Amino acid sequence: MDEHTRLQYEKEVLGFFVSGHPMDKYREKLRNLKVVTTAQAIEMKPEPQVFRRGRSEEPQNEISIAGVITGLKVAKSKRSGEMYAQAALETRSARSS
Repeated sequence: MDEHTRLQYEKEVLGFFVSGHPMDKYREKLRNLKVVTTAQAIEMKPEPQVFRRGRSEEPQNEISIAGVITGLKVAKSKRSGEMYAQAALETRSARSS
């Protein structure tokens, strides 16, 4: 059984990973990233700037996140009929919806 399948079964049966984590293979790439909570990441995003004529623009700063998407649910809005998705992002230390 390959690693991906083994981890998928562990998560399905136990609700958590035992023998590893799907993000382990990205450890080197993620090593230099700053670890913050979701609340801290929201605080880091600068406010939109208002320019002449009242027009506002989103800031060009970006925040990168890394995690595993779990609990993905795709549905259609009853009101508008548009498709939407809900998911949770799971990191090595936390889960956020």
